[in-house]
Amino acid sequence: MALSTTIPLYALYLLFWMCACVLLGLMAYQMDLNYTKFNVWEDIEEEILVTTAMAIAWVPITSITIAVSQRPGARILSFEVIGAVVLWIQYLVGAAYFTNKVFDGKGDCTPDMSDKDCDVMTTILAFTWIEWSLLTFILVLSISRIDNSPLVKKKVAEV
Repeated sequence: MALSTTIPLYALYLLFWMCACVLLGLMAYQMDLNYTKFNVWEDIEEEILVTTAMAIAWVPITSITIAVSQRPGARILSFEVIGAVVLWIQYLVGAAYFTNKVFDGKGDCTPDMSDKDCDVMTTILAFTWIEWSLLTFILVLSISRIDNSPLVKKKVAEV
């Protein structure tokens, strides 16, 4: 593994993990608030909560596999890339659905929400899109580390 991609990749994983911890807390708070007020919560809230919990568990495992590997192997990288793709799709679906279902695609809160509820929902939406964008950067760096990737072949051809 090239040192040039290791440090940015670990930095992105750390930032991604920290944002996931914040998002998990916000989602738990929002689900508790909805259950207390309305005795129900949205299905999309459950999806984002589960995706975030999976991300929090996935990051340390992937970081350990990167650190343990002496050279980038297909099996370790496939775990990293497959996990990132699954989470990327889940965050994309969750963020898009949350944007259009909860905010009706306009970014406005419903009249029955208090200002605090609206602020929490807006923050959840922002962190969900942040998580998705961080995963996009993680995927680009992870794919560039694969031995047969077009990015690596181009570098080898120039040498």
